[in-house]
Parts: sequence; structure tokens; C-alpha cells
Amino acid sequence: MIDFSNVSELFVAGKEARDLYINGSKVWEKSGPQPTIQGLVFTANTAGSTVKIKSTSSSAPALNLLYSSGGEWQTYTVGQTITLSNVGDYVAFKSTS
Repeated sequence: MIDFSNVSELFVAGKEARDLYINGSKVWEKSGPQPTIQGLVFTANTAGSTVKIKSTSSSAPALNLLYSSGGEWQTYTVGQTITLSNVGDYVAFKSTS
């Protein structure tokens, strides 16, 4: 058995973890304030989750979006798939206008 009760920081695959899940159950949560994330945010509950925005109409207006997974904001291309490798990874979208 692993005791996480005195762990204040945890890194998974080189990234700081906010929460740790084992077999779908939360076994550790970082205390303190959660980071403020702007925009529409999707968070992975399963490692390897994917997010993609697609247009279902040829007459749909153009989308001018940026996305970020905690780093710099980058231009998003409609149809682009973003993979969230670990549980707790996220991607945020916001408008460029």
C-alpha cells in the first residue's frame, strides 16, 4: 500500500499532477487553490482521451479559435485532434476575437 497523506507535490510523466486516480478512484488531490483557466475546458478522466471540434455544415461560419494545454495559446484548426495523454490533462479553447 502507498501512503499519499504527506505528499505535497506529485509528478507523473514529468508533469505536475493535480489529482491522482488509480482504477478510476481518486487517491490523491493537491491542496491549495486550483489554477484559473480561461475559456471552454475539457479535462481527461481517462488517459489517451481525445478532443476534436468538427463542422457538420459546409455553410457554417468560420471558427477562429485558440487552444492551450497549460502553455502558450496556439491557433486551432477545425478537425484537429488533441490527445490528452494522462488523467487530469486538459485543453482549453477560446475565441481569437
